[in-house]
Amino acid sequence: MKTALVTGATGFIGRHLVKELLKQGYKIKVLARNLKSTEDIEVIKGDITNPNSLKGITTGVDYVFHLAALTNTPQGTRNPYALFRKINVQGTVNLLKECKDIKKFVYFSSVDALGIIQNEVLDERSIGNPTEPYEISKYESELEVKKFQEETGIPVTIMRPAMVYGEGEVADAMKINVAVLQMCKMVKKFMFPIIGSGKNKLPFTHVNNIVQASISAIKTKDAEGQTYMLADERSYSLNEVVKTIANIERVRFPSIRIPKIIAYPAAIFFEILNKIIGINPPLTRSGISYITSNRLFNIKKAKKELNYKPIDLKEGLKRTIEWYKFKGYL
Repeated sequence: MKTALVTGATGFIGRHLVKELLKQGYKIKVLARNLKSTEDIEVIKGDITNPNSLKGITTGVDYVFHLAALTNTPQGTRNPYALFRKINVQGTVNLLKECKDIKKFVYFSSVDALGIIQNEVLDERSIGNPTEPYEISKYESELEVKKFQEETGIPVTIMRPAMVYGEGEVADAMKINVAVLQMCKMVKKFMFPIIGSGKNKLPFTHVNNIVQASISAIKTKDAEGQTYMLADERSYSLNEVVKTIANIERVRFPSIRIPKIIAYPAAIFFEILNKIIGINPPLTRSGISYITSNRLFNIKKAKKELNYKPIDLKEGLKRTIEWYKFKGYL
């Protein structure tokens, strides 16, 4: 029986990945601080920022799936990059030092490692321009993972998911500060504000798409040393995303629109308030940039080498909304 170690197993993607690995017969180890071992899962108490807690963590492990990461900094953080680097970059390095005898290492990066590059169809060969602290930390983490393969010869695969959604996602998980659940709630109440024209295209993908590609990565030799863009077949306009939700919910398409020329000053005001009194800004300039960007990705490589077959937004949102309702969230 093959053994897989999953970090970030309590996170959104991690929970789905562990479930599927168990279904396929893998023995599972997870790195966590507040979980207890079960019959199927061995929990190792540890923290990727504490190298001593990782000693021996990969003993008997064949595959490592590294998802543990910081995606948002706590309110009022004075030096966001330092915190992102401590967890995302140095934490990855700490884990890699324990991975000398494994068969494969799968690192979960993000399309954000390229930065926000608009109006270009990006693929794995594209040269990025990360500028935000999170983006830079994911890019630097990728470099450490590639360096690890060069030095040890142990195969690595880098996954770059787009904006992930799906069943089980109930937290404020997106960098744009609007999780899909919150978006659905606002659309249902006819209150979702569209900043700008709404014609810009955003790269979504369902969580099951990521899980399928990740497990394929450890089963195929073609994935060794490779990086993959993981998004849907195409990006979707913000208008289309909102309209799809509205159609599923059988409500009218929201007509609230906020011009960028108004949104940006409002974001600056909220950012200043955050610095003065520590409120969590409902709108930021980086958030506006993110949700109004026009981002396009080519996934041909993942389709060819990982047999990647993403479900589309309509089907994915239908499943997700049904789950929200079943759980009483919507």
